[in-house]
Amino acid sequence: MKNRILSYEEALEKAKNYCAYQERCLSDMRTKLTAWGIDKKEQEKIIQTLLAQNFIDELRYARLFAEGKSRINAWGKQKIIYALRSKKINDNHIQQAITNIELEDYQKTLAKNAEKYIANHTFLSENERKQKLIRYLLSKGFEYAAIQEYLENKNNL
Repeated sequence: MKNRILSYEEALEKAKNYCAYQERCLSDMRTKLTAWGIDKKEQEKIIQTLLAQNFIDELRYARLFAEGKSRINAWGKQKIIYALRSKKINDNHIQQAITNIELEDYQKTLAKNAEKYIANHTFLSENERKQKLIRYLLSKGFEYAAIQEYLENKNNL
């Protein structure tokens, strides 16, 4: 059975349901509309309707994305920024989302990542432990300054 082409009304309703299920950004919506076979002219019409009816809000998306990735996935700010930029989110929205991350929670996340890494790995020396830990935390998106602050506060590293 071939996929049938959706009418504008069907595509709009399907897009509304897609946005209502989970927070979406413009790039996610464009990708999905393209996958559904909607032409560019109708895509823009649908997107404008979704924006007008508040189904899509880039700032709201950026804030929820940053909060979720920080809290649930234990990502650092740099990794979150990179992911949001890859979704073509405005830099002002990204900065607002990043500033919403609580400093205390962020530091706890960094410490939790560090302690988990140290507990699950063996090291030949203290220097090797420190180097590998820094590399790991950088890969998780934490800033070098935040890592250094954590290391200075920990006497055993």
